[in-house]
Amino acid sequence: MTQLACRVVVEKNDDLVSVYALAQVSQPVTVDYSLETTKISASGTGTTVQSGTQDMQVGKTQVLSQVTYRLEPDGWLEFGLEVTDRLTGAKCESSEAVSPI
Repeated sequence: MTQLACRVVVEKNDDLVSVYALAQVSQPVTVDYSLETTKISASGTGTTVQSGTQDMQVGKTQVLSQVTYRLEPDGWLEFGLEVTDRLTGAKCESSEAVSPI
């Protein structure tokens, strides 16, 4: 059975936040992924989703998606990643949150 690992990596540089959706597998497989971002601030709330399909290589951590946001002083960002092996249906989930504090 394929082992599937995934994680959300956040890099913060002042008010810019770069987010990477990463995955690694134990056997060559095709995965479907979805990276959901929720932005919450005094000016409002919004959600965006980036999704797609990726052919994975064994033993190599692959970037499935990468996005950059500006973090408002009164807001925060929440990220949720779901990766699914197309053949077996095995899933991996990861999440992170970022605030200006």
